[in-house]
Amino acid sequence: MSTVKTFFKNIFKRKPNKLTGSVERYQDFSYSLNGYSTNSLNNPLSAAEFLMYGLCVRAVQLIANDIGKVNFRHLKILSNGERVPIANSQLSKLLNTSPNQTQTPWAFKKTLIWNLMLHGKAPILVVREPESNSIAELFPIFPNYVEKEENENGVQYWWVKGDKPLRLYDDEIIWIDYELIPGFESLNIRTLFKSTIAKLKENEISLARAVTYDLRHNLLVKIRDATNREQREEAENAIRAMIQRQKQTGSLGMVVDQKWDVGKIGDLVNMQIDHQTRNSIGREFAASLGIPPAKLGIDDPNKYNSSVELNRAYVDNSLKPLLINITQEMTKAIGGRDEEITYRPIDLLSIDAKSIQEFASSGINNGFITPNEIRELLGFDKHPDGDSLLANGTLTPVNLLQNPNFDVPKEKGKEDT
Repeated sequence: MSTVKTFFKNIFKRKPNKLTGSVERYQDFSYSLNGYSTNSLNNPLSAAEFLMYGLCVRAVQLIANDIGKVNFRHLKILSNGERVPIANSQLSKLLNTSPNQTQTPWAFKKTLIWNLMLHGKAPILVVREPESNSIAELFPIFPNYVEKEENENGVQYWWVKGDKPLRLYDDEIIWIDYELIPGFESLNIRTLFKSTIAKLKENEISLARAVTYDLRHNLLVKIRDATNREQREEAENAIRAMIQRQKQTGSLGMVVDQKWDVGKIGDLVNMQIDHQTRNSIGREFAASLGIPPAKLGIDDPNKYNSSVELNRAYVDNSLKPLLINITQEMTKAIGGRDEEITYRPIDLLSIDAKSIQEFASSGINNGFITPNEIRELLGFDKHPDGDSLLANGTLTPVNLLQNPNFDVPKEKGKEDT
C-alpha cells in the first residue's frame, strides 16, 4: 500500500519538465533553488548531532574565541567620504562594554557566533528606552524563538516561543543570516558536514568491501620468509603472477606474510581508511569555513612558509567575511544615517604585531604613507598631527620642508662655525 502511495505522490509532485522550461526560476534567488530536490542530504544534522564531532566543536570554538576578542567601532561618514569615530557612542559602549545586564561582551559575541554558525541565523533583540527610544540593551536570542517571514509586503519578524505568535517591530530585531549560497536557505555548515560524511562513508564502505572480497580471491599473495634460494624464487614467481593479474584486472594487489590472514588484513585496511576519512572530512569541513586545515591539526596539502602566512589565510578567509557580514547587518539595523559600525583590524592581527610594526615604520619613514593612514588601517582613532607625509629618510613633515623660513635641524656636531 505504501508503495502505491509513493508512486502517486511522485506522479503529482510538481517538478519542471526540462531545465530550459524553468530557467527564469533558477535565476531568481527569491525562490528556493533546492525546492525540487529529494536528496535527504538537504536535511542537516541537528545541532546536537553536529556537536558530537570534536572537529566541529574545535572549528566553531576557534572562530568564536577569535571574534570574541574583537572590538567594534562606531563611525560617522563625512561628506568627503572620510570616516571619523563618534565620541561617547552608546553603540560602541553596548557592543564593547555592556551589551546587556546578564552578559559580558565576550559572552555576547561568542553566543552570536555560535547561533550564526550552528543555526545559520543570529537574531538580536533590541531593547529601547521608552522615553528617548535610544538603545538600552542588545540580547542574542535562541534562533528558533524568532521566525523571519518574507512576502510582497516586505519582511516581518515573529516571536514564536509562546502559544500565540507575537509580531516584532523592525526596530526591535537585528537579523543576521549565515546563508552560504543565495537561494539555498537550507545549505549551512551542518548540511555540508552531513553531505561530506555521507560521501566519504560511501567511498569507505565500497573500498572496504572491494578489499575484503578481492583479498579472498585473486589479490592476496602469502609469502613465506625467504631463507633460501628456492623460497626466494617462489616468492618472486608469486609476485610476478600477482602483477600480471593486476594488469589484466586493473585492481590492487597486496603481499603479506604467511602468518597473516584475511581478517587481520581487513582490520589494517579499515584502520587506514578510517584515518584517511578523518583527514578528508576535516579538510572539506575546514575549507567550507575558510579555515586552513593545519589550524585544526589536520594534514594540509597547502604548505605555508610560516605561522604568519597560516594565520593570515585564516583571518582573510574565515574571520573577516564573518565580521563584515555581522557589522553590515548591524549598520543597516541600528546605525544612523551616514554612520557605520565596523571592527578593529588590529584585534585580528595581534598575532602578527611584529610584521605590522615593521610595515608601519617602513611606510612612515620612507614617506609613502601617513601615520593616520596606518592608524586607520589598524582601527585606531586619528591623531591631530598625523596627516602629513614625512620626508624620505627624516622625521620632518613634507609641508614644513616646503616652507622657505623653515630651518632644517642639523645633526649634532655638524653645526656651522
